[in-house]
Amino acid sequence: TPGFGLPGLVAVVCFALILGSKYLVGMANWVEIILLFIGLGLLLVEIFVLPGFGVAGFLGITCVVIGLFGMLIRNAPDEIPWPDTVGDWQSLSSGIIGLAAGFAGFVVLAWLLSRYLPKIPFLSGLILSPAVAATGRSGARISMTSPLESTSVSVQVGDVGEVLSTLRPAGKARFGDAIVDVVAAGDFLGRGTEVRIIEIHGSRVVVKKAESGDET
Repeated sequence: TPGFGLPGLVAVVCFALILGSKYLVGMANWVEIILLFIGLGLLLVEIFVLPGFGVAGFLGITCVVIGLFGMLIRNAPDEIPWPDTVGDWQSLSSGIIGLAAGFAGFVVLAWLLSRYLPKIPFLSGLILSPAVAATGRSGARISMTSPLESTSVSVQVGDVGEVLSTLRPAGKARFGDAIVDVVAAGDFLGRGTEVRIIEIHGSRVVVKKAESGDET
């Protein structure tokens, strides 16, 4: 779902509950918390600021993993979170199993939602679904209906529009009166850049920067 809504709010609440409970029982000290937030910050920088996947993304994942595993071991604020006793090793192994089970459950749930959510009547309105699938690259046309609007918008290969949100590489662009989710081919494109549709595959609309000779 675009924007920040109920799913994002639920995620923030769950994150706060997990982190707060770990802190209250002494499993999460300031070192692990700082590492976790530094890792999340680096990942956000990698996603929204820096193109591709590089040092910031690698360091972000490393900090998040170290912070999460550090919270599985009880330690004093001035101690490195490393298992020294049998109980520490048991706590670490139980935490790893829990994290692995949670990740596996997330993957399964995401697959089920992507497969069956569009078929559930009272939930299918949460996503954009193509009313007519494209049949090819050249001259293809796609018609989409927004879940929040009753109007149908139609675009086709060759249409020229304007970027509304920076494409990194995905974002939104306006084509006439239609606002469409698009993906940039190649470089990131800033807001206000004129783009032309070069490919349509189902609901995936691929654009590139419009040349000076292109017309709307």
